[in-house]
Amino acid sequence: CALPIFVNWEVEVIYTKSQKENILATNDMYPIFDREGKVNGVVEIARLRNKTIREVRSALGLTADYTFDDIIGESRLMAETKQLAATFAGSAYNILIYGESGVGKELFAQSIHNYSVRRNKPCVAINCASISPELIDSELFGYESGAFTGAAKNGHVGKFELSNGGTLFLDEVAELPLHAQTKLLRTLETNQITRIGGTKNISVDVRVIAATNRSLEKMIEEGLFREDLYYRLMVLNLTIPPLRERPEDIMPCCDFFMKQAMRINNAERKTIDSEARKLLSNYDWPGNVRELRNVINRVYVMSS
Repeated sequence: CALPIFVNWEVEVIYTKSQKENILATNDMYPIFDREGKVNGVVEIARLRNKTIREVRSALGLTADYTFDDIIGESRLMAETKQLAATFAGSAYNILIYGESGVGKELFAQSIHNYSVRRNKPCVAINCASISPELIDSELFGYESGAFTGAAKNGHVGKFELSNGGTLFLDEVAELPLHAQTKLLRTLETNQITRIGGTKNISVDVRVIAATNRSLEKMIEEGLFREDLYYRLMVLNLTIPPLRERPEDIMPCCDFFMKQAMRINNAERKTIDSEARKLLSNYDWPGNVRELRNVINRVYVMSS
């Protein structure tokens, strides 16, 4: 029979010590012909695909860039919070993160993902407050072709499908409208989603990490958040302390942001004098680490 010029297939290599870790490779086989045109050998070329997969995920925003080492804090309170988060990362349960605006909830979510067995899978984030109520269903669950006026010709893959096998970070989960909360609850209970305009149930394996700076208990009393969804999300509960409760972390953060500003601006090294350090340490920082970073960036540019 006639032989093809080359054969291509995908190989998955699984470590014997841990079957949860694997390497994807693409193998090409090329026949070697002798002078009479007969095949007398084969050349096999294997190419690892993991780097390509990481690059594609990064371009699509499906990666987690931060680990616990990137979370700055020398206080006992922050050390305990990071340790608890690392413990949660080893479980398969959903996590609800509480914290004021600017404390670094997404950094913790990404760190948890990178510390879990799902670290080689997608990590997808969506800010529930930034999507209009009319579009939130399609963003989370996707839609089929022709599902509504203006729908893409080939349909749309939602965030749950994109994060299949990995982690979905729902930031500002308290802002989800009630109809989306109902669909989210069903997905968490059945591990299935149905695209808008579709009838087929699609199985998904997703760990949800939700975050909010609002009191969901109060919202439940006001009828703004489903109680059953609340209990489904908060199997594990993590509260990130505000900066004013851990003042010993202020100066390490300041020093880090100063070095970061110097690197980004490719400028000279600057330092914070003792009087400035005192002022920075005694401020309450209602905007937390985000406010501190912005102040340091501004000071770095304005001060000589």
